Amino acid sequence: MSGSRRRCTVYSDEESVRLRRCGCHVPAWTPLSRDGPDLARTPSRRSQLLDPPQSHLRHGACSAAPALVMPHTPAMPHVVSREDGPHTWDDFIRLGEDDLRELIDGELVEVEVPTNAHEAIVALLIELLGHWAKTRHAGRVLGSAYKLRISAKKGVMPDVQFYRAGNLPRGQSQGLVEGHPDLVVEVVSKTSARYDRVKKLSYYALLGVPEYWIVVPAARTLERLVLETGRYAIAEALADDEVLRPATFEGLEVPLAELWQAVDELERDA
Repeated sequence: MSGSRRRCTVYSDEESVRLRRCGCHVPAWTPLSRDGPDLARTPSRRSQLLDPPQSHLRHGACSAAPALVMPHTPAMPHVVSREDGPHTWDDFIRLGEDDLRELIDGELVEVEVPTNAHEAIVALLIELLGHWAKTRHAGRVLGSAYKLRISAKKGVMPDVQFYRAGNLPRGQSQGLVEGHPDLVVEVVSKTSARYDRVKKLSYYALLGVPEYWIVVPAARTLERLVLETGRYAIAEALADDEVLRPATFEGLEVPLAELWQAVDELERDA
């Protein structure tokens, strides 16, 4: 094979037919389309691109037939990665207690506007977990005002957090900077579903939170997720009037019917 790379001549369907009518030979390796080589009709890509025949035509009268120029594949556009917003953890912890915005990729976002039903379920979960922990000296339950630092530009406030007795966030009054809760709970609303199931799920996994409960009042379901090798897996999925009895909280019972009853009572009173 010579040192210089040879190019193949490409003919359109119309030109191929015209060449054959005037007695010219169109080699089998020559593609019959402007769109590029038809590999299904050629012996190999090597013979097509590297070793084409030296003579394409039998008759000199057709030797000047124009060759089509293969169009170049346009370059892929430059993909600009999304940059995080300007806000940091320091901005997040300076927010007032009534400011419910969370730090999502450098942006301060109001993830959800809590409803009465949402708050009723959160209060009941805190009550159930708190009573269980108090009778066993098992740890401490915190509400949604306590902030968790995920990274310099990521910080959230779970609806419910639980810290076991040997894992209390001592000396971190403004927010958790070191360590992680042993459990977080999110009560999903229409506005928070995307964050709770995507953003926050990845945040809590990154932080190393062993257990994550997702409560969906609209569907009347509760999912118990446990962290396994850096990813959450569904350990239990309950609905309607089932009772959650997590193996990691021996003796704890969460009757789902009581959660939905609190919602129903608020709707009746509205």
